[in-house]
This record gives sequence, C-alpha cells and structure tokens, in this order.
Amino acid sequence: MASTNRAAVLYRIRVKRPDLEVEVESTDRDYVDAKLDQYLNARAPTESAAMTGDRPDSPSGRRPRSPISIGEFIRQINPDKKNEVAATIAYFLEYYADPIAGEWKPDEIADRFPDVRKPKPANMSDLLAKSNFFVSGREKGLYRLSETGVKWVEDHTGNHEG
Repeated sequence: MASTNRAAVLYRIRVKRPDLEVEVESTDRDYVDAKLDQYLNARAPTESAAMTGDRPDSPSGRRPRSPISIGEFIRQINPDKKNEVAATIAYFLEYYADPIAGEWKPDEIADRFPDVRKPKPANMSDLLAKSNFFVSGREKGLYRLSETGVKWVEDHTGNHEG
C-alpha cells in the first residue's frame, strides 16, 4: 500500500545578476513563478527614484508611496505592537534600504527602533522567534520576513488614514 503522507515541496529559485539578486521561496509554485517574473521584469529604478525611495519592484506588484526615510515609512504603516514595528522595519530593509538586505540579524532591526522613535524590545531574538511575521534565514542567526509579514505590511500601506 502506497503512503499518502508526502512532505511539502518547497520551491526556491535564486537569480543573481550584476544589478539584481532575487530569491523566491514558497510551497506554492505559482507564487514563486509569479514573483520571479515580477522581479525580473521590473525595470531598474531611475536615479531620482532611488533618491526618493521609489521601487518599481514592490512585492505586491503595485507601486508604493515614496518613503523618504525609515521614519516616514513607519509613519505610513503606523504599527502598534513591537512585532509589527519590527516587521515594518524589516520590510523597509528588504525592499527600500540602500543596500537592500534580503536577510538580517536581530540587532539590525533592534538598532532601528530608536530611529523610528519606538521602544526597543528587551529581547529581539525572542520576539522574532515567537512571531509568524519572520522566518529563519539561510544562515544561522539570520532572519527575513515571512509571507505573512510581507502581507501584513502591504495590507497596512496607506490604510491608517481611515
């Protein structure tokens, strides 16, 4: 009798070019294909877009507002809880910072809390481990936003105004 228990298949595609490095990972192959196409077909940001923070390769496929700084971006999202603040900072690092950080250490997020005038968590590693907004990175001690974390930030873009 054949076993019906199958391990979940994880699809991961990584493309490295001089101007772009993209890695997409999910158990949903269509999602991986769509995101990879989206990133690879996005045109390179113009010099003025890079200066204002515009990124044509927003993970949602829509062009986000132009955050001037991490503080401005935090004000746009308006997170309440510490894990939401951490997710918003991580999103900024992964999609807007120069250079872009695909994965980061807990201290890189914790060190940004004072920059955005939010109270710093006592134990950032514990916060990251307990929240479904984050997943472990490829190397020990590194993290990145989960699909849930990305979706949370994108769902709150511009929604705090009422």
